[in-house]
Amino acid sequence: MEQSIVTSQLDADWLVMPPLTWDSQSPTPEVLTEQTPLFEASEFEGDGTIVTSAAYVLKPAFTGRVASLTKLATLCSHAFEQREIAFAVIIGDSGLGKSRIVAELIARMRTQRPNLAVISGASDDGLSYGPIARALAAHIGIPAGEDAATTRDKIQAAVAEVVPASKVPEVAHLLAHIMHAPFDDSPVVAPLLESPQRLEARVFMAVRRYVLAIAERAPVMFVIENLDQCGTETINLLQYLAAGLREQPVALIATASPGLFERHAAFGDGEVAPTKIELPALTPNESEELLRELCKQLPQVPARVVAHVRALLDSPRSIHELVRLLLESDVIVREGVMWRIEESKLAGLELPKTYADLVAERLRVMEPTERRVVEMAAVIGETSWLDAILSLERSGQRTDDPDGPTLAQIASSGDHGRIAVVAAIGKLIERGMLVEVAQ
Repeated sequence: MEQSIVTSQLDADWLVMPPLTWDSQSPTPEVLTEQTPLFEASEFEGDGTIVTSAAYVLKPAFTGRVASLTKLATLCSHAFEQREIAFAVIIGDSGLGKSRIVAELIARMRTQRPNLAVISGASDDGLSYGPIARALAAHIGIPAGEDAATTRDKIQAAVAEVVPASKVPEVAHLLAHIMHAPFDDSPVVAPLLESPQRLEARVFMAVRRYVLAIAERAPVMFVIENLDQCGTETINLLQYLAAGLREQPVALIATASPGLFERHAAFGDGEVAPTKIELPALTPNESEELLRELCKQLPQVPARVVAHVRALLDSPRSIHELVRLLLESDVIVREGVMWRIEESKLAGLELPKTYADLVAERLRVMEPTERRVVEMAAVIGETSWLDAILSLERSGQRTDDPDGPTLAQIASSGDHGRIAVVAAIGKLIERGMLVEVAQ
């Protein structure tokens, strides 16, 4: 499975809770008429799930982190102007806004340099070179699930556009190999399959040659997120690129949790050491600023909520989660483009003190069908799919058949359970509880 991230790229690191995933390729009933828009990483995409409105989309303007963003922007500008590589890793716990600051950095650099080439990917599937392959696919314009033949054609065309003709077959075949769309009986790759070390070295050279060819035409920002989850081959390739592109207008930017150096103790020991930029918890003022930005449609943010956030919530994710809870529990009532506070409901709500408590409270106020879908998806595993969830739902129906109701029984009932499950999945994706993926 290739995951297609289901919040906005701007909100990718502020997911309101650790999301489950489901496979969007399963058919959905035609009874419902409005499709959920496709989501994309770091902003969620899908095809076929049905919802009625984007009621809980929260995209605040960038707040806080001025010093960190300024430092990153200075590193990138120097790299592009002086043709001297920038290599930086943003370190922070989950929910502190690493992906958001990267998105803001890209936006700022693109404003200054409209021809900026961005090659960006995240580690989330455990495959060798997974984030590198995803980054190259996004840059070339290869969507998840595209057939291998079309993928190979696009790789070959993209490489031919920038790499000298004599090197196109080698670079294209090696990139296709790590992007899981190998050329059949490749004269480049086949002789190397029995020698992993030689294959790795040639892959490294191919990726460097492709990035270098792009950098000769435009500045490049190469981003790898969740570096702590990457395999050793990706870590080594990143350090190889840092050394091999040191005199190029290239910025290598990575994000990681503090566990990066425990899992990859040698990271940073290469010829070019990365600049470490650590994201601390939000200050009380930064927490309040984010809260007010998220609640900008309120005439006034209740003093009790402000005081609670300043005292106890110090991560963007937790504050984002609190606002969603206030919306879902009808403490915040939406009236057109404006919001208002339902004072009686706010008075009766005990504001959760931790992120875990916020997640638990959101589950508590959830509609029963939606909560049951989340529970069934969790039973299936990190990635679930519609038919599996429906099987669990139908297993609870009264029947003497251990395999559940027959197709005739399902048809005679009008399959109301399926319709309810699909509608619940749509709402859960809308609220960030489920993440839609493509095959």
